[in-house]
Amino acid sequence: MLPTEASNIYLPAIKKMTKEKMIIILSKIDEMIRNNCEIEDVLNYSDREILVNGLGLEYDYIMRFRKIWKTLQQRRLNRGKI
Repeated sequence: MLPTEASNIYLPAIKKMTKEKMIIILSKIDEMIRNNCEIEDVLNYSDREILVNGLGLEYDYIMRFRKIWKTLQQRRLNRGKI
């Protein structure tokens, strides 16, 4: 993801979270990306703040989805390599 793409991130409507808190989260994500943080660190932060703290999802559930995403990503990257 490029820094300019951070403004294209869509967040779910989270009733527990104020607009100010969302701005803080997005600003932190933007800062992390601009400072070339590892994508895993950005994902860990955003997952914790938005999915766990904001939506109340369980961390193990989120990690299962991330594993699926990584599998699909790797499959896509390996397509055509022989």
